[in-house]
Amino acid sequence: MSTEGTPYKLQWSDFEPELMKVTYRGVLDLVLVWASIFGVAAVASRFLSPDLTGVLVTAAAILVIGTLQNGLASLSHHAVHYNLHPDRKINDSLFRWMLAAPMGQSFLTLRREHLRHHSRFAENDDPERFYYDLDIHNRRSPGAFIARTAGMFLGLVVASQLQRILSGNRGGALATGQKDERESRGRREFLYALPAQAVLFGAFYLLTDNLLGYFIYWAIPLVTVGAGLNALRATIEHADPDEPPTNYRSFHFNPIEKMIVGSFNFNLHYEHHRFMSVPYYKVGEVKKRMLAANDYAGCRIERSYLSRYAEILKKLRTHDR
Repeated sequence: MSTEGTPYKLQWSDFEPELMKVTYRGVLDLVLVWASIFGVAAVASRFLSPDLTGVLVTAAAILVIGTLQNGLASLSHHAVHYNLHPDRKINDSLFRWMLAAPMGQSFLTLRREHLRHHSRFAENDDPERFYYDLDIHNRRSPGAFIARTAGMFLGLVVASQLQRILSGNRGGALATGQKDERESRGRREFLYALPAQAVLFGAFYLLTDNLLGYFIYWAIPLVTVGAGLNALRATIEHADPDEPPTNYRSFHFNPIEKMIVGSFNFNLHYEHHRFMSVPYYKVGEVKKRMLAANDYAGCRIERSYLSRYAEILKKLRTHDR
């Protein structure tokens, strides 16, 4: 989002270069998330059994690992903006091998689509519009909205993604333009997912001493909780049933929701859209300065993701009458 020539009060020139400096904080967070995933799998696998204790521990592990995978998706987003490592080549190597490929993604496609999301936000050719445009997938009623968000945790996100990959229509029904070489390269990047999954299969087998370890502690959480939380966040932060909609939102620091849904300062989403080159661990300072300047035109600051979800349902009920 360019702020030049707009009614916004703060511009890029108001921030010192130090605020945009990328440190090694992203690498540390990346290592901690991966270590946590493997640690949870190693501990939970000791209780793996068909009895009640085994079922409860496994279910809890799937929830925790899925939440951590959503954290990986957040770090993947930050890698899109070169905010994971100060060296851009290393940033992209980490992006490819420790984020995109393990989650079955193409880092080139993720970057191209997400940067276009920033530049074409709320336009018909925004590649991420399908998340928040309620007319797509017919989500203009409370029941339809609930069904769609529930489906995000039941593999619907992965099924939709596979359909987009196989069809080449990464922008959904609103995609325009012809495929170019960059799009072909982006699709070839999906092949890196194959060796990544093989390595993960071996790693989880060694950790759990069980051939099902990869599926229980990686694949199942990824296609359910991990994908669901990521898609739910992307929906809530921009969706609005009102006409005209207010699509920009930022969310207060709610420790529980921040950990589960908006990890790594993703809750400060409007601030990120305004100044996307500021690393996520410094965007809190951006928020302070924007609040001091009363610079939130066209944005709503929400109490929480849960309250915003309830508000969307309330508005849909009103509009549905």
